[in-house]
Amino acid sequence: MHEWWGLVYSRYCFYCYGHEYNLYFMPIESTSPLWFLTALFLGSILSVILLRKKVVSFWGTLFFYIIFTLALSELPILLPWSLDVAFLIAIFMLIGHLLRYFAFTEFIKRNNILIILLVVAYIILTRINGYSNLSVREYGKYGIYSITLFFINGVLFFFLMAWVFISMNGKLVSIFALVGKHSLRLMCIHIPILFCINKFSVKILKYEEKGITIICLIVISLIISILLDRLFNRFRNKFPYLKYL
Repeated sequence: MHEWWGLVYSRYCFYCYGHEYNLYFMPIESTSPLWFLTALFLGSILSVILLRKKVVSFWGTLFFYIIFTLALSELPILLPWSLDVAFLIAIFMLIGHLLRYFAFTEFIKRNNILIILLVVAYIILTRINGYSNLSVREYGKYGIYSITLFFINGVLFFFLMAWVFISMNGKLVSIFALVGKHSLRLMCIHIPILFCINKFSVKILKYEEKGITIICLIVISLIISILLDRLFNRFRNKFPYLKYL
């Protein structure tokens, strides 16, 4: 019953992670990634609101986003649909949007020494801040003061991952791009597929191996998602709303 309530509440647990009498909604191997869908949804709405503001009201709105992030971090419970972290997600999305107007790829390619310094800075800040997990509003070991370190580390991590993918072979990047393109749909359809794989492995193969299950889940979900994409493409002219699926 908790798992079904978790689909609606869209959080891994009710109280902050580690609470003595916590209620855990989402099994880590199945529904736990779904928190990201609703978090991204709310974060997208908040980022659009922020980007549509004029210069003066933009900075005022950004200030309130920061205040809301700080205030909501002190709540004893995790809010549904990741509302308590959505304002911070919106700020991250804002940074990603602003980088579109900056020669980011060329900047990354030309500054290998800077990348080394960013790696060192990321490792040091990670060691200082400790464990963090946005899905359960864990910013680090210093509570509300860790939000700044978490934010800086998030930006550093983005730069480092961008450098990794820019440096990769084109074919390998295309595989990751394919998974990324279908990622939202994969998270939507993976639960029934996981259920079928578990049933098959237990009843037919007489054992359950999580490693094999995860690989099968990714491959089968991706194949189904690609087939759905091609099917929807054939009918999008007649049914425009299919572009949202």
